[in-house]
Amino acid sequence: MKTLFSGFFALIAMAIAIVNMLGPIISGIWLGVIGEWGLLGMGLLYMMFGVAWTGLLILPAMGFAVGAGTLADRGSRIAAIIAAIPAFAWTYAVAIGTSVIVFMFTVGKIDWNDNPIPYLFWGFSVATSPWSYMAMKEMQAGNNHGGASLAASFLTIGCALAAIWYLVDGAESWQDWAVRIGGVMIFGLAFQLLEVILVTSRPRY
Repeated sequence: MKTLFSGFFALIAMAIAIVNMLGPIISGIWLGVIGEWGLLGMGLLYMMFGVAWTGLLILPAMGFAVGAGTLADRGSRIAAIIAAIPAFAWTYAVAIGTSVIVFMFTVGKIDWNDNPIPYLFWGFSVATSPWSYMAMKEMQAGNNHGGASLAASFLTIGCALAAIWYLVDGAESWQDWAVRIGGVMIFGLAFQLLEVILVTSRPRY
């Protein structure tokens, strides 16, 4: 089962890496052609410093995660699961919140006669870039299904679906973006909690 999960998320992580490599280039050139230099500059700044900013925001989650690991090592299964819940919930809330802010800022630059595709593609690339970077670092460390990899995988899917939904039905408020991205992220949260339950349920020798 672990091998299956590792292969699945390694494949998703590879797809994320390809999209995030090509996405900023394509959408960046497109936005440059239409003169959206301010949006490009803000996005590049976020890509440069987003990992550090995100790392600061998820510090509380790391504290809970360390506590959950310590409790699991001591054999306190229920306490470890309880401690893991706020760790994962905080991380996913940060991922959703930062992505909503990025998309709201990006689509706010769209005029009624603009093609929204380059804006959405750029917003997608900017919003997911810190998480994709952290997922890549986890893969390099040999952890293909760690917390950042899972969060990046589900965030990428959520942002992509939210962007497509915007093309179809629009999005008038931050709540629209939060519900659409969070609706996918909740599955990632549930998956990680299930993984904690399974890991802590293994017999110790």
